Amino acid sequence: MRNLLPALLLALALMPSARLPALTADDALKKTGLAGGFCALPMAGAEDAALAVGLAVRPSFVVHALSSDAAVVQNLRQTPAAAALLGRSLYVEQGRPGAMPYADRFVDLLVANRLRDADLTPEFRAACLRVLAPGRGMALLGRSKESGRGLSRSALREWIKELPLARLADDGTGLWVLLRTELPPGSDAWTHRLHGPENSQVSADATFQAPFLTQWWGLPRMEGFWGTTVVACNGRMFTIRGSRNTMDQVSLTARSLYNGVILWQRDLNRLGADGRKIKHGGFIPGRSCAVAGTDTLYLTDSNGVLRLDAETGAVRDRIAGPAAAGQVKWFALSGNLLAMMAGGGDEIVSLSYQTVADNPVGRELAAYDIGRNKLLWR
Repeated sequence: MRNLLPALLLALALMPSARLPALTADDALKKTGLAGGFCALPMAGAEDAALAVGLAVRPSFVVHALSSDAAVVQNLRQTPAAAALLGRSLYVEQGRPGAMPYADRFVDLLVANRLRDADLTPEFRAACLRVLAPGRGMALLGRSKESGRGLSRSALREWIKELPLARLADDGTGLWVLLRTELPPGSDAWTHRLHGPENSQVSADATFQAPFLTQWWGLPRMEGFWGTTVVACNGRMFTIRGSRNTMDQVSLTARSLYNGVILWQRDLNRLGADGRKIKHGGFIPGRSCAVAGTDTLYLTDSNGVLRLDAETGAVRDRIAGPAAAGQVKWFALSGNLLAMMAGGGDEIVSLSYQTVADNPVGRELAAYDIGRNKLLWR
C-alpha cells in the first residue's frame, strides 16, 4: 500500500484538471438583462477574445475592448473570428481602464471579468460611474472562476458600500457585482409624442443645461419634417419615420438613447384583405401612435394597441380598441390608465410635405387598467 501511494499522487498530479467556466456572452447578457447597445471591455485580456466576439457578432451590439498591453491588443485583433467584425461592431485599442475614452453616460454594458483586489480603486469606480448609462445601463464587474483567486468578497463589498444600486452575485461563473446608476434628480422622460399624456410639448427636465454638446450621430440625418414621432424613456429612444410618399415604408427603430446603437427595428407596413399594401401601413406617424414606458413600448396597431418588450421588440400582447373595425386615432398612458380614441379607417391625404388622414379624430373612447388587464369603461 505504501508503494502505491506515491504512484497514486503522481497520477493525480498529472491528470488534466477540469476547466473552470469562463464568462461567456450569454452569461453576461443573462446576468444584466440587456439585449444590445454599446459594450465596453476596459480591462480586456487575451483570454477575452471569445467574450468580445460573442457580443460583437450580435447585430444589436457594438463592442470596444481596451487593454494597456500592446501584445494583448495585437492578439485580440488577430483572432480569426474577429476579422470580419473589426471596424464594424468590434474595436480594439490600447489604453488605461482608469481613463476610459467615452463620453459621460455612454456605455450600456461594461464588463471587467478579471479584477483583483488591487484593481478596486476609487479612480476605477469613478470612471465606471461616469461612463455608465443611467437606467438600463449595467456594469458587470468581478472575477470569473476561470481566472482563479485574486478577488475577495470582503474587498468587493467594501468597494460598493456607498453605491445603493450595486449588488453582489456569487455563482458558478465567478464573483460579481452588478452596478447601475440613475438619472440625477430633476430629469424627465419624453414618453409621448408631445411630452406626456397632458400634451404639453414642454419638458419638466431641470438638468439639461449649457454647454450643449452632441452625444452621438446616427443615420438618417434628416428627421421630423414628414411627421417623425420620437419617444424616449429609461435609456431607450424610439423613432417612427414616415415619408411624404403614401406608399413608402413606415418603420420603427429602437436605439440606445445615450450612444445611438440600434437595438431593434420593426416594419410597420401592412397588407390589406386584398393583399395590396395599405397606404402608410394604416399609420400616421405625426400623431400620438407610440408611448414609451420603463420596460414596455405601446404602439398603435390598426384598431388596437400592441405591448412590445422595450429591450427586444418582442410582442407581449395586444389590447383591443373600442372600434372593432376602425383605427385608433390617439392614445395616452398615465400610470396604469390607458385611454384610447378610435374612429373609422384612415382616409389618407398626401400633401406636398406630409402624409395626413382626412379623418384624424374619432368618437369611440375607452379606458383600460393595464395593471389588471381590465376594460374600465367604453
